[in-house]
Amino acid sequence: MAYLSNSRIFESALPGEWRPALELLHEVDLVAHNPEAGSTKSDQAKLIEANLMLQARKLDEDLPPSLLSSSSSFKQWFSEAVLLWPQFALVGSPVHVDTIGLTTLEKYDIDLPPDSMPIDKLRHALERIFGWNEKDLKAVEEKVTRLTRNLRIKRKIAHILSSPFNGAKNGAKDDAQHQLAVNLLVDLYGPLPCRPGDVDVVISATSVFLCLPYDGMNLTCADFGERPEPERDRISAFLKRVQDDMISLKGVRFPSFGFFDPALVAPALMNRLVEGFHDEPGFEEGIDSAEVMEALKSMVTLLPLAEIDKYLVHDVW
Repeated sequence: MAYLSNSRIFESALPGEWRPALELLHEVDLVAHNPEAGSTKSDQAKLIEANLMLQARKLDEDLPPSLLSSSSSFKQWFSEAVLLWPQFALVGSPVHVDTIGLTTLEKYDIDLPPDSMPIDKLRHALERIFGWNEKDLKAVEEKVTRLTRNLRIKRKIAHILSSPFNGAKNGAKDDAQHQLAVNLLVDLYGPLPCRPGDVDVVISATSVFLCLPYDGMNLTCADFGERPEPERDRISAFLKRVQDDMISLKGVRFPSFGFFDPALVAPALMNRLVEGFHDEPGFEEGIDSAEVMEALKSMVTLLPLAEIDKYLVHDVW
């Protein structure tokens, strides 16, 4: 049975004969990120490529008919995959807002930055390899554009939600920035008696993380125990729902999860989001609130502040 197959996709190990090829792939990464390689980098890469192709031939195995280059569908799906690949870098980068001052994401480079592979070079390569004419390749690009419409909606939403924070310095613990964080929480989750400093916000290109410092049903803020009881009760009830939905499959809105009720989102915020698309290229026909909400639902996650790093690495990078 072929190892590159759906039936083996979740297996934890590969056969031993794959080891030389995997080691060569690791060498590619080392050379690519070696600042001392200089002018020899190209020669090193060519040598590794030659050895890698030799190893690849040893691993040759029967492929499903649809994956064979001779199949009628190969040209179509391979071209779609090539044009789709650069879109992945647009999902997690950049980070627009960070009221916490995190450093975790700095340690995780994007494999293919958005500006590292101009789309015209990809188009020319596809035209050369597969003999695409301009009209048919344009049709493939239009299909990819339709498939990634939700990505563009999310990126625009993230930009709109980030804009009020633009005047505040990332990581600065000032009242203005933290009031904006409270405002965003209230816009997304309804009226809550939160105070500046109760909420932190991280907004990436396609995700919104609202971070609360809590333990159990209480905020861990120094003054929480001194607040009026009605305030503490409302926040505790909110945190209970947050934690109940955190462990329930009901709250999964992949890639987001946890408590989020569209009915609580402020109408004024929805209007602002919809209006933000009026002059957006690619949305000349307009967009309705239902499509915006569908994207927003899978962007927003409410997290305990103490655990934000591990979620960022998983969900943003």
